[in-house]
Amino acid sequence: MRCAGNSDSAAEGGFEVIAGDHVGEGALLARQPAPVHVIATTETGLLLLYPHELYEIAGAFPALWARLKDVAERRARDHAALRSAST
Repeated sequence: MRCAGNSDSAAEGGFEVIAGDHVGEGALLARQPAPVHVIATTETGLLLLYPHELYEIAGAFPALWARLKDVAERRARDHAALRSAST
């Protein structure tokens, strides 16, 4: 799967999502919607969690919350680098 964090096609930038990975962590951590486009390139399963469900699970598993935060920060840095490279 490929994801792009703006209105551009995911094929023109973004990042790869591998089996077992997730998307949308930045929006959940910021508690606001984010314009992310996800394109599945193979058959894909989807688990949808509402924010309150994720917060409840993450509260019981602090390592999960730390991992989501780390991934969100890394992706934000990667996205900022892509934006600055294209300007």
